[in-house]
Amino acid sequence: MGTSDFEWIYIPSEASGEGLRVIPTEQEPDVVEIVQRSTHFGNASVEKEGDQSFLRIHPSEDGKGLALLSIKTPSKTIGLKIRTSGVVSLEMAGFKKPWLLPNTEGAWRYVAYTMPKYQHVEDILYVRAKGDPETSLDLAQFVRKPDGILSPPTFANGDSPLHLNAYVGAPISLDFSAEDSGEITYKSLDQPEESELDAKSGRFRWVPQKAGRYAFVLEARDGATVSARRVTLSIAKDRKAAMREIRKAYKPKVRYTKESRSSYLDAYKKVFRMARNANDEDFSQEMLKVQEHFNHLELLTPELADGSVNYPSLVVDSNIGDAIGFLIDGNDDTFPVTKIEDANFVFDFGKDYRMSFSAFSLEGRVNFDDRSENTVFYGSNNRREWVQLTKPSKPSSELVTIRVPTNRQAYQFRYLRAKRDGRFFEPAELRIYGARHEAE
Repeated sequence: MGTSDFEWIYIPSEASGEGLRVIPTEQEPDVVEIVQRSTHFGNASVEKEGDQSFLRIHPSEDGKGLALLSIKTPSKTIGLKIRTSGVVSLEMAGFKKPWLLPNTEGAWRYVAYTMPKYQHVEDILYVRAKGDPETSLDLAQFVRKPDGILSPPTFANGDSPLHLNAYVGAPISLDFSAEDSGEITYKSLDQPEESELDAKSGRFRWVPQKAGRYAFVLEARDGATVSARRVTLSIAKDRKAAMREIRKAYKPKVRYTKESRSSYLDAYKKVFRMARNANDEDFSQEMLKVQEHFNHLELLTPELADGSVNYPSLVVDSNIGDAIGFLIDGNDDTFPVTKIEDANFVFDFGKDYRMSFSAFSLEGRVNFDDRSENTVFYGSNNRREWVQLTKPSKPSSELVTIRVPTNRQAYQFRYLRAKRDGRFFEPAELRIYGARHEAE
């Protein structure tokens, strides 16, 4: 695509004067106006204040929707210029983690969102705004490429929602410090009463006096840009009750990786031994460490919502890079691009793991179903000798399952290859059914 909306117009050689004038426009600016690049579904209004036009939305519990259009970007970090009167959660189609928008108290602020490894923003992004219907959300700009425009504070311990267990009388001390090129201030509009948040360091301290569930949003601001993190503290009546809650979250029958499981159990046993004699401050800090180990428990075979393997999170190397995410995004118009002479995908699950497979599901690219026809799956442990696992696939405009013969479902492989007998290989969706194993 060129840099002009009129690049496709043919101008004959005999044209002169005004006939030669074409007004250049930038098709893919770093910042786009929301009102020009969106469609809302009857739940928003276009407003204007001075020179600023914006979209005003009132969220709902089930989520009011809109679509952001022509916003494709290679950047892993995107931004929004927003104004809110309360906290709003933006749920984006294809993205597991919502975009948490803090209460900007009626002031215009920039917020940023950094995508994980295998996620991308394509031309259309469907968004649902969830929150209190009395809250107003104003959307002014979408920042496609934030470099040089905004530098959001980055929490040192990540921005994922934090849920911790503690008990009445036990001191809680948490570090919410962030990194940024400028000066950062920390703030929370709804932190628990009598808790303390250092505005300069991001250090949070609290000695809870009453059992209950306390949820709040913590903010790190560098002036125009704000980053937010949701925090939930579940306070039990005593030490024993808090330990029960921590233990309840762990599922003994779930298969975790040996290393992450051992780390969690070692930390839990240590705090269990301390339960009788340790003082509240020391015991509380050890409890927090147990929960940190719990948060890092790694499922041996993580799954997608449909029960298939979440393989992009397990593949350590592939010949299609980040484009592997297109194969699980639920969009039949996105697909990894491969070279014509290299009509195959090869996935490496790492030297410490092996995969066994029971079935695969394949869906062709929209309007080009035949470009996934005759795909065969193979397994290998050395990338030289390949074991055929399936028969050739048939063309399909929806996910069709290709089963692995029963006598080969127990085989374990480090590498998986999907190879098509044909000139182009462009499946839009690929699901893998099976299990991951730790190498002996």
